[in-house]
Amino acid sequence: MLNKFESVYKKPEYYFFLVFALALTVRILFLVIFDGFTRELDGDEGAYHTRAVEISSGDFLGSSERPPFLGVIIAPVYLIFGEEPAYARFFMVLISSLSASFVFLLANLFINKYNISFFCSLLWVFYPPSIWYSTWILTETVSAFLIILIVIYMYKIIENKSYVNVFACALFFGFLALTRSLYLFLPIAFLMFWLAYFFLFKRQISYIKNNSKLLFFGLLSFSIVLTPWVVHNLILYDRFIPHSTQGGHLLLVSNGMLDNSDVKSGKYTKDILKIPELVNSDQVNAYEYDLLKREIALDSIKNNITSLPEPVINRFKNFWHFRPDPYDSLWTINDSVMGLIWIPLFLFFIFGIFNLPIRVTLPVLLVILYACFMVIPFWGSPRFRFPVDSLIILIAFLGSLKMDIFGWGSYMVVRSSNDE
Repeated sequence: MLNKFESVYKKPEYYFFLVFALALTVRILFLVIFDGFTRELDGDEGAYHTRAVEISSGDFLGSSERPPFLGVIIAPVYLIFGEEPAYARFFMVLISSLSASFVFLLANLFINKYNISFFCSLLWVFYPPSIWYSTWILTETVSAFLIILIVIYMYKIIENKSYVNVFACALFFGFLALTRSLYLFLPIAFLMFWLAYFFLFKRQISYIKNNSKLLFFGLLSFSIVLTPWVVHNLILYDRFIPHSTQGGHLLLVSNGMLDNSDVKSGKYTKDILKIPELVNSDQVNAYEYDLLKREIALDSIKNNITSLPEPVINRFKNFWHFRPDPYDSLWTINDSVMGLIWIPLFLFFIFGIFNLPIRVTLPVLLVILYACFMVIPFWGSPRFRFPVDSLIILIAFLGSLKMDIFGWGSYMVVRSSNDE
């Protein structure tokens, strides 16, 4: 009997489901304690809930203001169980719990001992923001899950450049772009870096040519995933729009009044929305109205370019801040808890960046840097960082292994590459 148990716990499936069970238990407890089943819709939740209700009711057009993917995956839940937010929140808990299991699989790509990869996944299981966002109908949890899947398949492609791996990665890239428009250009950023790397540094034009079919297949798959949303916006506005119609709004509230104290601190202000150009606007649809906001924001930046560095620096700083709300003038218990967690985690992360082999960290760092620099035009917040926090935790954990604090350093795998 003992031998049978030992054979089970040595399998990755055991740890995968153990992590899921632990994460699910923690998140359900949090959901119950903080009235997740009965809590009223709050903030952005209303928009995503409404979109899911519209889709489940057969209205596939609706608004283009929010990306569609969250509403699309919640709609079947509402069709089966009813249009209550509690069901959507429980569904988000399931996704968050599953993401913890995939953190285990991701860590296992770099660590050749399951129980040590298990410890890495526990950091995500008990990471307070991961627990918090799991009980809200927001894009944070889904984005974090998709990013974990994307990174896993990126490493799979490095090992095995198969059409299956490329398709899966492109599929998740597409889903991520349809969850948060901020990530629309992430695959393009990877492609440009990959081409530059082989062309400028390795000078292997033949390698690029030999993989051109896979490259084209990946771009085609990514485009196909976006097609329904593009067609949706084409029907509504007669325009090619592969993203949501909210970018201009975010750009305006973050840059429309660069002399505003909140904007200078790295935040935003909605006071700009009261200007006559917007109040008296005769724009007939959301796309044109958002385009007008974008034009006003760009004019403000051009006319006040010398005022831009201060808010940009603060946006960057607040993206990496340990406080959940760095703009809150009052110190809270959450700030103390996250300070105790985030500061040492960040130090291990920095150590990992400079001490781990670049081929281990490069794909992960590219995603993190993309998320960081793409929020610079908008307001900065740890909320925008959350989707890549699992990757930061991974690098921090690998950094601690490199230090060999617990004697686990020998279990870290330095991955080989087939790109030579």
